[in-house]
Amino acid sequence: MLSTIELMIPRFKVISDFPGNFIPVGSIITDESMADYYRKYPSNFEELSWYDDRDKEDYPPYLKMDARFLIKSSELTKTYQPWEDAPFEYQYGSYHISCFQFATEEEWNHYNTLTKKEKDELRYA
Repeated sequence: MLSTIELMIPRFKVISDFPGNFIPVGSIITDESMADYYRKYPSNFEELSWYDDRDKEDYPPYLKMDARFLIKSSELTKTYQPWEDAPFEYQYGSYHISCFQFATEEEWNHYNTLTKKEKDELRYA
């Protein structure tokens, strides 16, 4: 499992070859000092979201969705459907991982102090 700090490091995937390139296409770069340079050339470098090209085991322990509810990432069940982009199943439905952001342990602990009614009010707001 990666730390929140590790998940926040900008990552870029080399998506095309170009003159002078020595990095293989498909490689993921994590050089923070070059992030601005990579952003200038989106046809060569794709900036990855925190969840792109990561295994579920690397996800943070807690996830939140629009502050409506928090879950443990271990509670997500990955389903593979050829017509969908790797959705996750959770007790309240199917979601793409992009719907979630990482949450802190403090947020998780606070969320668990709420009553079921309060959680439902957040969830369906």
